[in-house]
Amino acid sequence: MLKVTGRAKKRGFTLMELLVAIVIMGILSVCIFLVTTAAGDTFLRQRELLSADDVKDFVLTYAKQAVSTAEHVSLSNVLGDKEAGTVSTLLKQYNVLFSYDTTVTTDSGAKNVERIFTLDREVDGLLYPNPSQQPTGEVLPVPTKAVPLLTENIYDKYSVRLQFSTVKNSKLDRCVTLKIIVSVYEATDTAGVYEVKSTGSELVQLLNLERLGNEVQQSGVEGDVYDYCYFYST
Repeated sequence: MLKVTGRAKKRGFTLMELLVAIVIMGILSVCIFLVTTAAGDTFLRQRELLSADDVKDFVLTYAKQAVSTAEHVSLSNVLGDKEAGTVSTLLKQYNVLFSYDTTVTTDSGAKNVERIFTLDREVDGLLYPNPSQQPTGEVLPVPTKAVPLLTENIYDKYSVRLQFSTVKNSKLDRCVTLKIIVSVYEATDTAGVYEVKSTGSELVQLLNLERLGNEVQQSGVEGDVYDYCYFYST
């Protein structure tokens, strides 16, 4: 006799199985979130570094162009007399390339930054039209005749420090190569703490200076670092 059985009863998930599934899904979700967040932070950090590198490259390119044809170069850590407002004696004969603290206006308000300037030689020996009216504190303001080397939009959110050193030619036994050093940084908090984002340097072989039998003048020795590069061509 053919026996007919009833439909098999379907078995559902137990409460314990559901709880285990929920826990596993939660762990997976957290892992995915952490991986995605880390990848996003890495991407943003890389974009930031590339941007800082771009600023560094722009500054190095223009700084090299400014001094590449110079016939006379002298490095110094002095721009002028803080009290009298007068220039270094070098600036009576030389142009100068340098970085300096200044104030710029942004969407979030005014902020102190370091920018690159050039200054033509001042045969009258004055940094400012009225030296007696200039502040006598530790730091002089940017000279009134100083000209920005780059437009403000090139810098983005960064400050840039420019410094100089020398490299001696072993065959000539003279320092005829200028080393330009650039540091790109930004403020990390309101207390004025800065974080360096990119650094780099370029060597500039001063062919005109070498051709005339001159060398880079400096108060120290090869390898010393200076804040001001004085230069001119006849």
